[in-house]
Amino acid sequence: MVNFITDCFTKKYAVFEGRARRKEFWYVQLFYISTTSLLAYVGGDLYWAFIIVSTVPIISLYVRRLHDIDKSG
Repeated sequence: MVNFITDCFTKKYAVFEGRARRKEFWYVQLFYISTTSLLAYVGGDLYWAFIIVSTVPIISLYVRRLHDIDKSG
């Protein structure tokens, strides 16, 4: 699980080609939703910093997941 998250935010930061398996997609989504929820509850600046930093890797994950289900992205 941790490997999927670290790979998404480091090695595959802006990789828009290839595929993302269902398992990778949902583990990263779980991390993203739980982290943003926690940071939104705790306070403002960290929340917005995380949102800004994670925008590109999350979009790249969505595109790679679309490729995995044979859709263009």
